[in-house]
Amino acid sequence: MKKSFLTFSAILIVVFFIASCNGTTSTTETKTNSTDSVKVAYTCPMHPEVTSDKPGSCPECGMDLTEKK
Repeated sequence: MKKSFLTFSAILIVVFFIASCNGTTSTTETKTNSTDSVKVAYTCPMHPEVTSDKPGSCPECGMDLTEKK
């Protein structure tokens, strides 16, 4: 009984491994490609109303703008 369970588990793991390696684009690659077209916004940590589409410094306090999450 225990041997058949281990055999079944091993076969199941191999099947899932083969199914995950089917040659299609992975979700991480898709996410990376989709975020390339999304514009990134930068904001000041002290003045969230200050935003920019490129990195730089805050005009009010001079702090570096950080990427908005």
